[in-house]
Amino acid sequence: MTDRGATPLSGRVPARFDISLLLYALLAYVPLLLTAPGKVAADTKAYLYLDPGRLLARAGWLWDQDIAAGTITHQNIGYLFPMGPYYWLCEWAGMPDWVAQRLWLGSILFAAGAGVRWLAKRLDLHGSAATVAGIVYLASPYILPYFGRTSALLLPWAALPWLIGLVIVALRSRGWRAPVLFALVLSLVGGTNASSLVFVAIGPLLWVPYAIWVLREVDVRGAARAIGRLAVTTIPAQLWWIAGLRLQGRYGLPILQLTESVETVAQTSSAAEVSRGLGYWYDYGRDGLSPWTFAAEGYTQHLWLLVTSFAIPFVALLAACVTRWRLRAYAVALFAVGLVLGVGTYPYDDPPLFGAFVKATTETAAGLALRNTPRAVPLVGLAYALFIGAGLQASLAWLRDRGRPVALGRGLVAGVATLALVNLPPLFTGAFISPDLRFPEELPDSWLEAAAGLDARGTDARVLELPGSDFAAYRWGQTQDPITPGIIDRPWVGRELTAFGTPGSVDLVRALDRRAQEGVFEPDAVAPVARLLAAGDVLVRNDSQYERYRGPRPITLWPQFSGATGLGEPVGFGTPTPNIADARRPMRDEVALGISPTAVDPPPLAVLPVEQTSDLVEVRPTGGALLVAGDG
Repeated sequence: MTDRGATPLSGRVPARFDISLLLYALLAYVPLLLTAPGKVAADTKAYLYLDPGRLLARAGWLWDQDIAAGTITHQNIGYLFPMGPYYWLCEWAGMPDWVAQRLWLGSILFAAGAGVRWLAKRLDLHGSAATVAGIVYLASPYILPYFGRTSALLLPWAALPWLIGLVIVALRSRGWRAPVLFALVLSLVGGTNASSLVFVAIGPLLWVPYAIWVLREVDVRGAARAIGRLAVTTIPAQLWWIAGLRLQGRYGLPILQLTESVETVAQTSSAAEVSRGLGYWYDYGRDGLSPWTFAAEGYTQHLWLLVTSFAIPFVALLAACVTRWRLRAYAVALFAVGLVLGVGTYPYDDPPLFGAFVKATTETAAGLALRNTPRAVPLVGLAYALFIGAGLQASLAWLRDRGRPVALGRGLVAGVATLALVNLPPLFTGAFISPDLRFPEELPDSWLEAAAGLDARGTDARVLELPGSDFAAYRWGQTQDPITPGIIDRPWVGRELTAFGTPGSVDLVRALDRRAQEGVFEPDAVAPVARLLAAGDVLVRNDSQYERYRGPRPITLWPQFSGATGLGEPVGFGTPTPNIADARRPMRDEVALGISPTAVDPPPLAVLPVEQTSDLVEVRPTGGALLVAGDG
């Protein structure tokens, strides 16, 4: 098929109202606003919804004395722009948190679709072809593990078509407008996660040699000048988060070694999975109650969705093979590079040549930071969108030239768009806002009262929270982050899956909490450890979903605090109610069978004062020191 009727390559397309933008807005906003009203998804950082002003006040400091007995923060500086100010403005305007969140998530989808539409016009794709290309990209399954959980990582995905288009304009013109806009877009999406940005940056980089040696629309000298303008506008605008990331990496805990490993990432990034927009390991696993990515479950369990998810790559690659489109080589390069990078080190034990190279580079800090190679999948998704757009445009021209009914062309457009949308059912079923990953906008009274009670006791001593949990899962909802630091004015310390603090404090807190997790808790050890951590109060959390991460049962742990040496009388918050495990994991085991029928249910929260509290900063003699052996 030949692509007839295409306009010449140009840097600008006449501006006018485009009904496709209305279509993107309907797809991006309406389904999300109809999903779980009043419920907030545990997306990115719970503190964005609990108190965005408090988060903004702390984000600019690389050392946070109020968290984990003092910690070097990890990428918190990225919340200075744009997420922090956005949620702060929404709170200032009185907008409900759940509405603000849905608008944020919808804007990511809208920006992605509109960006592909805008880019397509600069790549000789117009009308319905460009609109459908935007729908194909907007409906990519790539977004599933991030949407409603870590949406900040989707910002580079949404920015990819805009970055490529602005590089195209920058190379074709001599002005500064495109470079300034490029720097602005990069600043909007780059501060929270650098590795995601590195992978999508390959897209605009690939255009430079293509424009020089394939299209020959710019010479090397002209390209160098354009790149210089891009560098002048972009690099200074990124120094604020680059410097923060550099300092965190140098002086903070080795966070890259304490999270996902190279082998973990490589377990699922096969070519077949990457080719259908998946491959990220978080799409496939589950915790004690539910899949990690609730919205992705159907892609491995439902035959019709398996067929649909492979139909998109099939249609895209078929269009690439039969369509004569002068810019096809660039889209092919996007697809090939994205596929190879996305597969990465799969299979881990015997990777191909490139995978072996990636595996070797992970021995360095920079290479380990780029271990999550499935974040190159947006390159594949964009290539599919362009292939399908080009194929659709050529098909419509072919039908028009042969006098076929207009309705036939419209049916073709509607069919391809429908196929793309059917490939993303979570958008319409509400699965994007996972039932197991949401919480009410208004926190329970017990938590608000406990926070007020803790702050009333002064802000000079820390609060030690027990027991710890991999992620914060309460009986009333899952927030991922523990909510306590976001609602009290006092310093806080507790145990999470991701280590925060310094090696000594992390080991000490984990050693204490592990005894509770393993059922050999020693309550008399709480007060001495609390004093070492300068904690004036112990907050005992009894409203946890203990079965999700197989934590200690509140009804058996709580009585052990009674009469513990060095702890005062507890103050309960909330009405004592049975904390019953979810029916999906009822926890009917020997521990449950050993609980006395007369056991009293604990209050949802309780605060126990620590006697003879130490100061936050103090000097002690080294003589007569107590040796504590063990590694948390």
